Amino acid sequence: MNDNCIICFEKINTRVVLPCGHTSFCLSCFTTMNQCHGKRNCPFCQKEITEDPIITQNQNVVNYFDELQKQQYHHDEIHHFYYNDEKVLKEQDQFNFYKCNHCNYITKNFKKFDHHLHEKHSCVTCRICHSSNGFLPSQTETFHSGKEIQQHLKLHPRCPICKFIGFDHFKISQHMHEKHIRCDICANHDKIQWFATENEYINHCESNHFVCKEISCCQHGPTVFASHFELQMHKISFHNEGNKNIMIDFRESQPAQLEEINDYKEEHRKRMKAAWRKLSSGIGNQSHASKVFDLITQLNKKKIDASSFYQKAKETINEKSELLFCDIVAAISNGNARSDLLRVRQGLNIHQMKPQNMEMNKIPTQTKDSTLEANNSEKKVAIQQKVTQSGKKRGKRIVITSF
Repeated sequence: MNDNCIICFEKINTRVVLPCGHTSFCLSCFTTMNQCHGKRNCPFCQKEITEDPIITQNQNVVNYFDELQKQQYHHDEIHHFYYNDEKVLKEQDQFNFYKCNHCNYITKNFKKFDHHLHEKHSCVTCRICHSSNGFLPSQTETFHSGKEIQQHLKLHPRCPICKFIGFDHFKISQHMHEKHIRCDICANHDKIQWFATENEYINHCESNHFVCKEISCCQHGPTVFASHFELQMHKISFHNEGNKNIMIDFRESQPAQLEEINDYKEEHRKRMKAAWRKLSSGIGNQSHASKVFDLITQLNKKKIDASSFYQKAKETINEKSELLFCDIVAAISNGNARSDLLRVRQGLNIHQMKPQNMEMNKIPTQTKDSTLEANNSEKKVAIQQKVTQSGKKRGKRIVITSF
């Protein structure tokens, strides 16, 4: 039998015997685990304790059930254990008292204990340790000077955003999620950024990402997207902008906006990899996913055109092709191919720049720069491409009508 507690490694004076057969715990550690952390499991095997343990100073106890039959044990209804010696109850009761190490003062009231230490001995306690409820009252540590307490506080982690000090990293994480805001888009790019206030977060999003300005999307904080394309697809899906001229491009956050990312090509590769994973998950069938990825590779390398890709993808995943259309577009790295695919989906001839299916484009529209009159026999749809130069080369902007 082990003479030392497996939790504190101190010699066991009062032993805890559990129904599962493990006995290598002292009463102090078992009470801390039970009373402070609310755990009712064996510290060794993690089996749930369904029957009250035996607490004894007899170091030769081996079997829980045999011991209950041999000895005349009393059952404590308050602490829920069996005992055969009044010393066990006294030891258990002592755990609930705050004890002064300088005199014989004891109390169950923390405020009185803290006041006594300050007035009589010029000592202090750690309020962070006390508020964590991780220690029994009898385990409360005291400090003799400001230097001692400051040295002790260095053991506790601090919030990187504000002055909050937590008991452990779990408390810090809990505090940050409750009080501060993390940018999830930056986090998806392996860059963790936290903001103290919502205004700081909104300013960051407006400067670095793409924010939906619709009132319904701003009521509970900003609705943010990583690319302009995702923002426009969101507007089409949720704000009924499908019958308007919508400017769509495929720009994403520029490398200058992600200062800590030295290799933008590597960042783009990671983005594509994540898009492929998402698309694969949406397709579900591994065989179908492989066929779609093979088609995407051929499209990126210009081995097939967008029309062939669109038709073959629909044949492969059937009705899922429309549900997963945005994910498919996001998984295509060739910007021109993505533009062509959008035209094909709307029935536009990617070679002649004319509608393939006039039934899909019945409503005539106007571009910003010119007006096209409809003929009696057919109606035309204008497509305009612009390349904007503003110091830096920017992505293609495409006007898509009746999307």
